[in-house]
Amino acid sequence: MTLSLGGTTLPQVAKDGFTGSRELAGRYETAEDGTLVFFSTTTTGRRRVYRLEWKGMTAAQLTTIDTACNAAIGVGKSLVTPAGETVTVMCTEPAKWSAEKLAGGVYYHITATLSEVTPA
Repeated sequence: MTLSLGGTTLPQVAKDGFTGSRELAGRYETAEDGTLVFFSTTTTGRRRVYRLEWKGMTAAQLTTIDTACNAAIGVGKSLVTPAGETVTVMCTEPAKWSAEKLAGGVYYHITATLSEVTPA
């Protein structure tokens, strides 16, 4: 299945470059009586978080990934996962990248973190 974000087809991620987890969506606070209270921002208390990683990308591929992620900062976009699942996500921060100069040119290693907007 083709990976896409907000309708933009993304390059194939690196081997083991697509991971997902369920993380807490809220915060813990200590009440006046000392008990621990969890304040959730969702009905389930959790949301899925996806981490994507690409290695050896060209400058054009970096631009495609960076543009798609920037468009999803603060705005829900459809993510189609490699498994074909569609989830509405937001980029929680701009994509991060590093460059590596090799004999064939400059290649980029890129990571992006996407968080589910409305947990299932």
